[in-house]
Amino acid sequence: MKTVSVGNQIAPSFYRRSAAAWVDIILLVGIYIIFGFIFRHIFDASAYPKPTGMQLYSERDFAVYWFFVRTTVIFVILYMSVSYFVYGVTFGQKMAQIRYLPKVGEKLQATHIVRRIITVLIKVFIVFFPGPIAAFLFIAIGFELLNPAFSMLLLVCALFGLLYASITRYNRGKTASWSDKFSKTYLVDLRSSRD
Repeated sequence: MKTVSVGNQIAPSFYRRSAAAWVDIILLVGIYIIFGFIFRHIFDASAYPKPTGMQLYSERDFAVYWFFVRTTVIFVILYMSVSYFVYGVTFGQKMAQIRYLPKVGEKLQATHIVRRIITVLIKVFIVFFPGPIAAFLFIAIGFELLNPAFSMLLLVCALFGLLYASITRYNRGKTASWSDKFSKTYLVDLRSSRD
Protein backbone atom coordinates (compact mmCIF):
# COMPACT_ATOMS: atom_id res chain seq x y z
CA MET A 1 0.00 0.00 0.00
CA LYS A 2 1.39 3.37 -1.02
CA THR A 3 2.01 5.83 1.82
CA VAL A 4 0.73 9.35 1.35
CA SER A 5 2.24 12.29 3.24
CA VAL A 6 0.40 15.31 4.55
CA GLY A 7 2.96 17.99 5.30
CA ASN A 8 5.61 16.20 7.38
CA GLN A 9 3.08 13.60 8.65
CA ILE A 10 1.87 10.38 7.02
CA ALA A 11 -1.83 10.17 6.13
CA PRO A 12 -3.61 6.95 7.20
CA SER A 13 -4.66 4.51 4.50
CA PHE A 14 -8.13 4.87 3.01
CA TYR A 15 -9.10 1.54 4.63
CA ARG A 16 -8.08 2.61 8.15
CA ARG A 17 -9.91 5.90 7.74
CA SER A 18 -13.01 4.00 6.54
CA ALA A 19 -12.69 1.43 9.35
CA ALA A 20 -12.60 4.23 11.94
CA ALA A 21 -15.76 5.77 10.45
CA TRP A 22 -17.56 2.38 10.44
CA VAL A 23 -16.62 1.68 14.07
CA ASP A 24 -18.14 5.06 15.03
CA ILE A 25 -21.28 4.38 12.94
CA ILE A 26 -21.77 0.92 14.50
CA LEU A 27 -21.26 2.39 17.98
CA LEU A 28 -23.86 5.10 17.30
CA VAL A 29 -26.36 2.54 15.91
CA GLY A 30 -25.80 0.40 19.03
CA ILE A 31 -26.44 3.40 21.30
CA TYR A 32 -29.59 4.20 19.29
CA ILE A 33 -30.91 0.63 19.70
CA ILE A 34 -30.16 0.62 23.44
CA PHE A 35 -31.84 4.02 23.77
CA GLY A 36 -34.85 2.67 21.86
CA PHE A 37 -35.22 -0.33 24.18
CA ILE A 38 -34.81 1.80 27.32
CA PHE A 39 -37.46 4.31 26.30
CA ARG A 40 -39.60 1.81 24.31
CA HIS A 41 -40.70 4.66 22.06
CA ILE A 42 -39.39 3.48 18.71
CA PHE A 43 -40.39 -0.15 19.28
CA ASP A 44 -43.86 0.53 20.68
CA ALA A 45 -46.54 0.69 17.95
CA SER A 46 -48.99 2.50 20.26
CA ALA A 47 -46.57 5.47 20.45
CA TYR A 48 -47.41 6.42 16.84
CA PRO A 49 -50.59 7.29 14.97
CA LYS A 50 -52.26 4.34 13.23
CA PRO A 51 -52.01 4.12 9.40
CA THR A 52 -55.22 5.22 7.67
CA GLY A 53 -56.63 4.49 4.21
CA MET A 54 -54.44 3.82 1.21
CA GLN A 55 -51.63 6.24 2.07
CA LEU A 56 -48.21 5.57 0.56
CA TYR A 57 -46.54 6.75 3.74
CA SER A 58 -48.61 6.77 6.90
CA GLU A 59 -48.37 9.32 9.67
CA ARG A 60 -46.82 6.58 11.79
CA ASP A 61 -44.06 5.89 9.22
CA PHE A 62 -43.22 9.57 9.09
CA ALA A 63 -43.24 9.82 12.92
CA VAL A 64 -40.88 6.83 13.22
CA TYR A 65 -38.56 8.23 10.53
CA TRP A 66 -38.53 11.76 11.98
CA PHE A 67 -37.84 10.40 15.48
CA PHE A 68 -34.94 8.38 14.04
CA VAL A 69 -33.46 11.44 12.24
CA ARG A 70 -33.80 13.75 15.28
CA THR A 71 -32.32 11.18 17.64
CA THR A 72 -29.44 10.46 15.26
CA VAL A 73 -28.62 14.18 14.98
CA ILE A 74 -28.62 14.54 18.79
CA PHE A 75 -26.42 11.44 19.22
CA VAL A 76 -23.96 12.59 16.54
CA ILE A 77 -23.61 16.03 18.17
CA LEU A 78 -23.18 14.56 21.67
CA TYR A 79 -20.83 11.76 20.58
CA MET A 80 -18.54 14.00 18.53
CA SER A 81 -18.56 16.83 21.07
CA VAL A 82 -17.58 14.55 23.96
CA SER A 83 -15.07 12.63 21.80
CA TYR A 84 -13.23 15.67 20.47
CA PHE A 85 -13.54 18.09 23.41
CA VAL A 86 -12.67 15.51 26.10
CA TYR A 87 -10.49 12.88 24.34
CA GLY A 88 -9.37 14.58 21.12
CA VAL A 89 -10.42 11.55 19.02
CA THR A 90 -13.49 9.40 18.45
CA PHE A 91 -13.54 5.76 19.57
CA GLY A 92 -13.12 4.58 15.95
CA GLN A 93 -10.13 6.86 15.40
CA LYS A 94 -8.56 5.66 18.66
CA MET A 95 -8.90 2.03 17.53
CA ALA A 96 -7.50 2.79 14.05
CA GLN A 97 -4.71 4.90 15.61
CA ILE A 98 -5.47 7.99 13.54
CA ARG A 99 -6.09 11.56 14.64
CA TYR A 100 -7.26 14.89 13.27
CA LEU A 101 -4.78 17.74 13.59
CA PRO A 102 -5.37 21.39 12.77
CA LYS A 103 -3.58 22.83 9.73
CA VAL A 104 -2.35 25.65 11.95
CA GLY A 105 -1.39 25.07 15.60
CA GLU A 106 -0.94 21.97 17.72
CA LYS A 107 -4.39 21.32 19.25
CA LEU A 108 -7.90 21.13 17.87
CA GLN A 109 -9.79 24.31 18.71
CA ALA A 110 -13.55 24.63 19.29
CA THR A 111 -13.98 26.08 15.75
CA HIS A 112 -12.36 22.99 14.18
CA ILE A 113 -14.62 20.66 16.18
CA VAL A 114 -17.82 22.62 15.48
CA ARG A 115 -17.00 22.74 11.75
CA ARG A 116 -16.33 18.99 11.68
CA ILE A 117 -19.65 18.29 13.47
CA ILE A 118 -21.46 20.49 10.91
CA THR A 119 -19.92 18.54 8.00
CA VAL A 120 -20.88 15.20 9.58
CA LEU A 121 -24.47 16.44 10.06
CA ILE A 122 -24.59 17.54 6.40
CA LYS A 123 -23.47 14.03 5.40
CA VAL A 124 -26.12 12.52 7.70
CA PHE A 125 -28.86 14.60 6.08
CA ILE A 126 -27.59 13.82 2.56
CA VAL A 127 -27.73 10.09 3.36
CA PHE A 128 -31.08 10.24 5.20
CA PHE A 129 -33.02 12.48 2.82
CA PRO A 130 -31.93 12.66 -0.84
CA GLY A 131 -29.91 9.39 -0.74
CA PRO A 132 -32.79 6.89 -0.38
CA ILE A 133 -35.04 8.97 -2.67
CA ALA A 134 -32.38 9.00 -5.42
CA ALA A 135 -31.80 5.24 -5.05
CA PHE A 136 -35.56 4.47 -5.20
CA LEU A 137 -35.99 6.70 -8.27
CA PHE A 138 -33.04 5.01 -9.98
CA ILE A 139 -34.47 1.56 -9.24
CA ALA A 140 -38.04 2.59 -10.23
CA ILE A 141 -36.90 4.04 -13.57
CA GLY A 142 -34.65 1.02 -14.13
CA PHE A 143 -37.54 -1.37 -13.40
CA GLU A 144 -39.68 0.51 -15.90
CA LEU A 145 -37.09 0.58 -18.69
CA LEU A 146 -34.89 -2.45 -17.96
CA ASN A 147 -34.95 -5.83 -16.35
CA PRO A 148 -35.22 -5.41 -12.52
CA ALA A 149 -32.10 -7.53 -11.88
CA PHE A 150 -30.11 -5.50 -14.44
CA SER A 151 -31.30 -2.26 -12.80
CA MET A 152 -30.04 -3.45 -9.39
CA LEU A 153 -26.74 -4.51 -10.96
CA LEU A 154 -26.31 -1.01 -12.45
CA LEU A 155 -26.96 0.61 -9.05
CA VAL A 156 -24.41 -1.66 -7.33
CA CYS A 157 -21.86 -0.98 -10.11
CA ALA A 158 -22.40 2.79 -9.71
CA LEU A 159 -21.79 2.53 -5.94
CA PHE A 160 -18.64 0.44 -6.42
CA GLY A 161 -17.47 2.90 -9.10
CA LEU A 162 -17.80 5.79 -6.62
CA LEU A 163 -15.91 3.78 -3.97
CA TYR A 164 -13.13 2.89 -6.44
CA ALA A 165 -12.82 6.54 -7.53
CA SER A 166 -12.51 7.61 -3.87
CA ILE A 167 -9.80 5.03 -3.15
CA THR A 168 -7.71 5.89 -6.23
CA ARG A 169 -8.06 9.64 -5.57
CA TYR A 170 -6.96 9.10 -1.96
CA ASN A 171 -3.98 6.95 -2.96
CA ARG A 172 -2.86 9.62 -5.45
CA GLY A 173 -2.35 11.98 -2.51
CA LYS A 174 -5.69 13.81 -2.48
CA THR A 175 -6.41 12.78 1.10
CA ALA A 176 -8.32 15.90 2.16
CA SER A 177 -12.09 15.57 1.87
CA TRP A 178 -14.34 18.62 1.66
CA SER A 179 -15.02 18.21 5.41
CA ASP A 180 -11.26 18.29 6.12
CA LYS A 181 -10.95 21.49 4.08
CA PHE A 182 -13.98 23.11 5.73
CA SER A 183 -12.83 22.20 9.28
CA LYS A 184 -9.19 23.15 8.43
CA THR A 185 -7.91 19.82 9.74
CA TYR A 186 -6.15 16.76 8.34
CA LEU A 187 -5.86 13.13 9.40
CA VAL A 188 -2.52 11.64 10.45
CA ASP A 189 -1.39 8.09 11.10
CA LEU A 190 -0.29 7.95 14.75
CA ARG A 191 1.70 4.74 14.18
CA SER A 192 3.96 6.47 11.64
CA SER A 193 4.34 9.51 13.96
CA ARG A 194 5.87 7.27 16.64
CA ASP A 195 8.45 5.74 14.25
